[in-house]
Amino acid sequence: EPSHASTYMIKKSASTAKIAVIGGGLGGLACAAKLSHSGARVTLFEKNATCGGKMSELQREGFRWDMGPSLLTMPEVIRDLWKSVGRDADDVLEITRLPSTCKYHWRDGTIIDENADFWQRPEVARYLKHAKGIYDLSAEAFLKNAPDELWRQFTVANLRNLVHLPKVASTQSLHDLNRSFFKDPHLVDIFDRFATYNGSSPYQTPAVFSIIAYVQAAFGGHYIQGGMFQLAKTLTQLNVDLGTEILTGQEVLDVRQSSDSNYYIITRKNNNLEFDYVVCNQDAIRATESLFLNINPRVNNHRNHPAPSTSGLIAFLGLKSKNLSLDHHNILFSRNYELEFKQIHDNQHLADDPTIYISIASRTDVRPARHDQEAWFVLFNTPAHKEGGYTRSDYSSYAEKTIQTLVSEGYIASAENIQVQETFTPLDFQERHNAWKGSLYGYASHGLMSSFQRPALKHPSLPNIYFTGGTTHPGGGVPLVLLSGQIVARKIARSAGLTIH
Repeated sequence: EPSHASTYMIKKSASTAKIAVIGGGLGGLACAAKLSHSGARVTLFEKNATCGGKMSELQREGFRWDMGPSLLTMPEVIRDLWKSVGRDADDVLEITRLPSTCKYHWRDGTIIDENADFWQRPEVARYLKHAKGIYDLSAEAFLKNAPDELWRQFTVANLRNLVHLPKVASTQSLHDLNRSFFKDPHLVDIFDRFATYNGSSPYQTPAVFSIIAYVQAAFGGHYIQGGMFQLAKTLTQLNVDLGTEILTGQEVLDVRQSSDSNYYIITRKNNNLEFDYVVCNQDAIRATESLFLNINPRVNNHRNHPAPSTSGLIAFLGLKSKNLSLDHHNILFSRNYELEFKQIHDNQHLADDPTIYISIASRTDVRPARHDQEAWFVLFNTPAHKEGGYTRSDYSSYAEKTIQTLVSEGYIASAENIQVQETFTPLDFQERHNAWKGSLYGYASHGLMSSFQRPALKHPSLPNIYFTGGTTHPGGGVPLVLLSGQIVARKIARSAGLTIH
């Protein structure tokens, strides 16, 4: 692993385009790889000891946990990225498709397995047909292009999909759409849950986000052997091989403009390096209000922002024995799902009875723990953090209370069965990842125009400054963040006269 302030490699081409990437999350790494392959001279600054952003790992007492994303969809996005720079992702990553993406549990004893049979249920198949129309119309245009370039995809071949435009423009909420398709309230809960993939409430998220369910059904859920963090590690190494200069332990404090309109990067180690282009892979909302103040002091303040997405409270548990009733991914639904969303999003309170997500990677990968033990990633949705709000002690007490619920309901054999217990709070997301209010995805996707309210990929007033990552277009989640970085790389390549694949 790299040490603080280490330089992986300096191997440059003859190109004159000098590009700074601030932040080594997946979006920044994907963007840097594409630009380095095109011949640009790319320097990536990462304030932490390793790249990956929220995709990181924790190791304690023989246990290993992924600290960020635990599920992979659309793995072809990874393979296409490697292929575009002349490499094969399958040479360095072992991607496994899961037979069941998630197992859902309710307090009334109902259990539903999201496997192949689930997606073939008649009412579910009918729903997927509806959502597929949205995907066919919007996926290529929205996922692979910037919003200001959507016109590129309105070709003659795509005209036949315009019949699905009313679905995209519908003002109906995702929850109301789900209720119109499903009589079983358990199925409504399952399909409501997809709003949480971007930190939102299904009661306020537009129905167009039914596309998330289609993507999961069509492309499946996957896991990367050795941990999801392997993606961050191999993408970092890909950049090394392509000649990206990676500086870890180098927090960027300020970006200033020189007299000839280039940009100076100021780091904690007082480096003063000049670049033609700047790609910001930090939280775009927070970065706009901090990094660029010296050259663009007029920015929106917090009261003008849309509502933040949820944050998360994570408990990393090392258990002495296994619970074979649980799968790799599990959801234990609250008794009142609607009340939970109301408390989190409307009241900005920790939910009285939270839905609990449990990921047990050892169901697929033997490495997270010894054969007789299990490493659990336990996540509860929380409101975004606000000044004067919950303290670390409050979050710790809340996690402890919820873990005791797992014990009392028999999911964990006893409190003594917990060998290791650590928490990661919204305050940690805010401080470690510079996340605005500790939110996981920036703005919540509430309202029909929410996707167009996200921070733009290009700074609205400063030339040659771009943003990438989960808080900008096209959104959060591993594949979308990787696509975000590639969209930005293409925009810069066109501006700088570079050839990019």
